[in-house]
Amino acid sequence: MTSVLSTRRQLEAHGHEVVVFAPEDPRRRGAHETGTVYVRAKEFRHYPGYRLAMFPGHEVDLIKDLGIDLVHIHGVGFVGIKGLWASWQAKIPESRRSHDDP
Repeated sequence: MTSVLSTRRQLEAHGHEVVVFAPEDPRRRGAHETGTVYVRAKEFRHYPGYRLAMFPGHEVDLIKDLGIDLVHIHGVGFVGIKGLWASWQAKIPESRRSHDDP
């Protein structure tokens, strides 16, 4: 999450409005960060701390309502797949960064 927050800070420093979509942590339901939308997620038993985003969700409607013009996907897994799908459904461009990119 540190790299996502660093990216957010840099984009905001350049005048961009940033909304982060992140998997909900069932153990921290009341602890929400401003500017972050938490998507429904389940704990993945075989990989402690990793949460799987659940389908379906209301992210496409939120993307349209917030007027988001680019979806940047940072990482892989179910949240990444959900981001790709939401971008496609909302008909807005997406960019990706894998863990292997510099």
